[in-house]
Amino acid sequence: MSAAIGMGEQDQSERLKFENELKRIVQASNKAGLSLRVIGSLAFQIHCPQFGYLQAALGRAYTDIDFAGYRKQTSEIKALLAGLGYIEEREVFIFSEGYRSIFNHPNNGLHVDVFFNKLDFCHTIKWEGRLEVDKPTIPLTETINIGYVAQLCGNDWGLWRTITMNLDKVRLLAQNYEQLTPEQKAKITTQVEAAQARLDEEPKSLAWRLRAKVGDRFKWYKEVDEVQ
Repeated sequence: MSAAIGMGEQDQSERLKFENELKRIVQASNKAGLSLRVIGSLAFQIHCPQFGYLQAALGRAYTDIDFAGYRKQTSEIKALLAGLGYIEEREVFIFSEGYRSIFNHPNNGLHVDVFFNKLDFCHTIKWEGRLEVDKPTIPLTETINIGYVAQLCGNDWGLWRTITMNLDKVRLLAQNYEQLTPEQKAKITTQVEAAQARLDEEPKSLAWRLRAKVGDRFKWYKEVDEVQ
């Protein structure tokens, strides 16, 4: 594994170990009636299996299994994972004030991360009332609801700034990946430009316009410490 988290060589048997364990957890969650949705690289693999090969080809390794859940189901989710053999790192739940739990499996060595109600890293992304929209992953914003993301960005200049910066990076960096065909590179450019256009046309709130005047002179995102 390379120094960059989530990047490095990973053989097919190791990847299958993650994918099969994810299926086991999802099946158990569905049977229990829980709104537990997959996020991260494994969510991409599930939702876009025709492009899943690109993750391995580009050196993206699975490191853990990530889920979004609701705080109101915290006890049930913990009981579910305990029944599947996982042991919780209790201090993470306490430190996060009940918004995150980490679980480890002593036999298969896998690590499960569950975020409750929101993902609070560089920006806070809330999902109350959203997990029912799709399954087994969280709802996507381009294939399902780019308008929803445009609305969020229209009310939050910082989120808009980060997302548009990353869209620019995707458009530029994609052209340098030899693993992508010319057709795929062209499609990425078209999709990025369409997403940017939709974000630009969304009406902006007064708070957005006031923050935009300040611009990059002040940090608009939070620094994130990695939890190992």
